[in-house]
Amino acid sequence: MTGADQAMWPGLLEPAIGYALAVVAGVTPELLPCPTPCRGWDVQMLLRHASESLAALQEGIDAGRIALDPAPDDPAADPADVFRDRAGRLLSAWTRVTGADHPCPCPPSPGDPPAFTAPAVADDGRPFGGPALSNPPAPTDGAPPVGAPAHSDGPAPADGPPRSGGPADLIEIADRQLALGALIGVGALELAVHGWDLSRACGHRRPIPGSLATGLLDISPLLVPRTGRRPLFDPPVTVPPLATPSDQLVAYLGRNPEYEQR
Repeated sequence: MTGADQAMWPGLLEPAIGYALAVVAGVTPELLPCPTPCRGWDVQMLLRHASESLAALQEGIDAGRIALDPAPDDPAADPADVFRDRAGRLLSAWTRVTGADHPCPCPPSPGDPPAFTAPAVADDGRPFGGPALSNPPAPTDGAPPVGAPAHSDGPAPADGPPRSGGPADLIEIADRQLALGALIGVGALELAVHGWDLSRACGHRRPIPGSLATGLLDISPLLVPRTGRRPLFDPPVTVPPLATPSDQLVAYLGRNPEYEQR
């Protein structure tokens, strides 16, 4: 896959969701106050942020547009449960559009951890072509939380004829339009990297699967430039030439692959 071929980007979404779900399966209530690699955000905050992004992706797929005002989740709800529910809804929406019948289109690489079977942006200075990173905090040793646009819960059906689900389909975000393939690529990158953030915050050290990390490495330079990324991202972190794809990916996004739970 080449990063310029957006037709291949949607194939990264389901493996990214599966990886994130596998990480979140290990999040227990006592871990919610733990700090994450995203400075100023604990596990609970990062889970809620990621859940909003899942809902935004679902809205884009279902309605062909993404609203800018999120509907708040129940503050008393377990954020890990909310994340799992939102992930299931997103996968269901994606299956309706694509007709996908398997949870992980990317084959595993040797040494990848077991797969988790998931349940049945515009050129205006805002990275990823939309409002994704409008006001994020800066993380420790790296980039701010990769973000998807805010959403309104329960997206209304899109007007007009049904979309094909192809990567060239356009999604409206405020007064901008973003190709569905690009939106899905952004979502896959966010979910995988925040899955890594949560894994490290919880002390689990679960790497991003090699095949998924390799695909995301291919598209990352098109979404996050190597230069001119401040103040939203720190410069890439240097890693050894034989570093794993997971370490290379998080390092490119300004994170320290050796981050440890504090």
